[in-house]
Amino acid sequence: MNIGFTNSSLYTGSINYLPLVNAGTYWLVPLSNIKVAGASLSLSAPSVVIDTGTTLIGVPAAAAAAIYAAIPGSAPFQNQGLYTYPC
Repeated sequence: MNIGFTNSSLYTGSINYLPLVNAGTYWLVPLSNIKVAGASLSLSAPSVVIDTGTTLIGVPAAAAAAIYAAIPGSAPFQNQGLYTYPC
């Protein structure tokens, strides 16, 4: 078990550390770009939420729609601001 440090056998490349936008209860980080299957979507937002304890990531609604539009087979889930995608 690794606590508090990285295990370089589990990833390749370098880690890009970002400052938190707000030191509140969520991990808020700036979004400057995102890639889906290697293609840049040219999206940005002042802050997005990354919850490392779940599979949830909070982004502005327009950004979420653009991200999932780039994933074949994804679809909105019950109009709740959530999306499903094939695994």
